[in-house]
Amino acid sequence: MSRSLSPQQIARAIGVSESSIKRWCDQGLIQSMKTAGGHRRIKLSDAIEFVRSRGHNIPPELLALPPLRQSGPRAIHRALDEFVRLLSEGHEQECRELITAAYLAEHDFIPVCDDLIAVAMRTIGELWETHELDVYQERRACGICLRGLDDCQSLLPARSQTAPVAVGGSPEHDPYQLPTRMVELALRQSGWNATSLGSGLPLTTLSNAAKRHRAQLVWLSVSSPVDPETFAPAFAKFKQSLPRKCRLIAGGRGLTAELRERLPLDAHPVNVRQMTELVTIPN
Repeated sequence: MSRSLSPQQIARAIGVSESSIKRWCDQGLIQSMKTAGGHRRIKLSDAIEFVRSRGHNIPPELLALPPLRQSGPRAIHRALDEFVRLLSEGHEQECRELITAAYLAEHDFIPVCDDLIAVAMRTIGELWETHELDVYQERRACGICLRGLDDCQSLLPARSQTAPVAVGGSPEHDPYQLPTRMVELALRQSGWNATSLGSGLPLTTLSNAAKRHRAQLVWLSVSSPVDPETFAPAFAKFKQSLPRKCRLIAGGRGLTAELRERLPLDAHPVNVRQMTELVTIPN
């Protein structure tokens, strides 16, 4: 996907004249820049922000993407079976295009994460457990979804340096990157300066990051099973080491009901949607 567009590309996509796009650039309604050769270029995220500010849907043609085969509030639900098939068979380009098209249809990362990617990966995991898919297919599907989220990240406005900071990741011996990446993008969409630090992280390094960057929120995604006898005291120590006004939120299938009772959690969201509802921007 191109990171920047010409006024002509945007004009064709939304059905206006190229001169109108250039005039809106001159008026500051669309952020633009000029190349060394004097040609005007517009960042993809700025083009999308402008089109949405005018009350229009993002035309897939703007990104050279096919639209979802079906539209409407249940478009993601209807695309799910096809998405699972494409992921299982390793059709990366089609999967990445479908993820982006779903985001454009919904204007929201949350249903893309919860209703498309999470459900598809849970289905693929079940197929793996019943030996209908091989482990490499599950791992490949994770990688495809991660790269699809990378595509969508370029559609978000640049992070504000004055926004409150959030950091997170998954703990040691937990290799899953996809859940923490989805949380990161959903929080960015909600206005946080959020950064996923990755998977397999010692809790001490998450604490160091929170203190160094003055985080107001730390999230922990626990997808792999953990030993309650070692994890619970380490988690309590971790919480005590965080900055005084920093909230700590953890979720994931690795946190059983028994384990949650032993953890000093500020909240335990069950999905990305609930996560963003729980962590409104502090005043």
